[in-house]
Formats: sequence, C-alpha cells, structure tokens
Amino acid sequence: MKTAKYPVRKRNCKTCPWLEGQAEEWACLKPMLMDRALHSTPLCHSTGKALTRHNGERLKAHVCRGARDFQLELWYRMGFLSAPTDEAWDAKLQEIEEEEHGRTDDQR
Repeated sequence: MKTAKYPVRKRNCKTCPWLEGQAEEWACLKPMLMDRALHSTPLCHSTGKALTRHNGERLKAHVCRGARDFQLELWYRMGFLSAPTDEAWDAKLQEIEEEEHGRTDDQR
C-alpha cells in the first residue's frame, strides 16, 4: 500500500467544522464530512496550496485534526486500533507495511 504522507495538524484550526460548538451553518456539512473521512484522509481547509497567509506565506498541506480524530475513534471502536491515538495509527500502518513487504510478488 503506497500512500502520500502528510503531517497531521497538532490541533484543530480555529474554523474547524469538527470542533464542538461551531456555528450552526457547519452542522449541515457534518454528514458529508463524516462520509468523506470514511473514504479518504481529508486535508485541513486552512492549509495547502490554495491558502496563502496575509504575509504571503504558504502553509504546507496537513491532515485535518478533526477528521483524523473522527477516524481514530471509529477505527478504535471497530477494534482495528489498540487506542484512538496517532501513535496507534502509526503502529498499525507500520504493521500493514511490514505485512505487505513480507509477501512475495506471487502472493499479491
């Protein structure tokens, strides 16, 4: 399994739609955001090539903290992760990669 490696935000951005108590206008987006997080790893809307800060600085793309927390909790409850943490996810990714490398081309 080959995936792009993006850093995960340490905290939610100030306008993260995943934050509890966000404005009601975000509520209608929650089902779409949850569905999206089930099928991919969403990037934070406050980072990436499309965003340039007022001083001209571009922020490198990061995985959305809120979406990642949702994923971690789901995968933990499903029994896929030992804990709902980034460390448990990193360990699971390493386990999967080791299993992939342990197979011969005939087994793939």
